Amino acid sequence: MNPFETGMAKLLQAQLAELYYCEQEMAVALEEMAGIALSDALRQLLLAHRAETLAQVRKLEAVFAELGAQPRPQRCRAVEGLLEAGRMKQQAMMSDPALDMALIAQAEKVEQFEITSYANLVRLARLLGKTNVVAICSGILEEEQKAYAALSTLMEEQLVEQGC
Repeated sequence: MNPFETGMAKLLQAQLAELYYCEQEMAVALEEMAGIALSDALRQLLLAHRAETLAQVRKLEAVFAELGAQPRPQRCRAVEGLLEAGRMKQQAMMSDPALDMALIAQAEKVEQFEITSYANLVRLARLLGKTNVVAICSGILEEEQKAYAALSTLMEEQLVEQGC
């Protein structure tokens, strides 16, 4: 490997470790959000995505193995900030009928972060010729895109339901 490729391999592992952390944190947050969601539809969507997120953690462990590395989460302040800001909004809106809108907005923000992060991971893996990593992470990227679309659709449906 030339020095540039070595640097890209380090970047790939660093981003992988951040996403591993992110997915673990998001699994906790999704359960918390589902616990306070007002609508059954949102609760079910959050719990379904939580199950998918836990499966993604296992897929990321397979990526670590593919790269010959131990799965180690790397703290990601960006995700921590998104989740903390969301928790503060949740507390402020706990008795508000628009709580579900706040929960959806919070989840969408994290999904966008994950979508961008997985797209970058796929690009790096492709450049490094890591075809199995590309396949696994492309699959996760599609799942995140579908989760984002489902959240957006639910928000639109709830807005229509409220006459907005």
